[in-house]
Amino acid sequence: MVVVIDDDKVQGMVIAETINKAGVEAQHITRWFELTHILQKRAISCLVIDYFLEDGWQGPEVAKLLRSFGCKETPIYFTSSDSSEVVRRQCESAGHPFIPKKWRWLLSNIVVASVLRKHNFQARLSGEV
Repeated sequence: MVVVIDDDKVQGMVIAETINKAGVEAQHITRWFELTHILQKRAISCLVIDYFLEDGWQGPEVAKLLRSFGCKETPIYFTSSDSSEVVRRQCESAGHPFIPKKWRWLLSNIVVASVLRKHNFQARLSGEV
C-alpha cells in the first residue's frame, strides 16, 4: 500500500485516487503521525509526502523520523506546490526525489512503477513468478 501524507485534503486525495485508479492501493492521511496506526496493521510499499506540512514539519525531517520508525527500505517521494529550486535541492540532498504537485500524473506513474517493480522482485525471490 502507498501512503500519501498531505495536509491539503483535496490535493492528497487526488494523488491517492490517481494511484488507486492505476491499480495500486493508496491511502491519504493529513498528518505524518497517523502513519504509526497504519504501520501497526499493514506494510507500506511507498510514501508520498508533501514537503510543507501544516504542523510545521518539512519533508526531510519527516523522512528521517519515518526511517527511525522502521521505514528504512520504503521508497519516499516528495511533492509540493512550491516547485522552487531550493525545495528540490533540499529533497534531493536528503536522498529523495522531488516531483511538483502540478506533475501529479508523473508522480503517480513513478510511484505505481516503483511499487510494481518491488512487488515483482519480491515475487521472483519467493518463486511465485
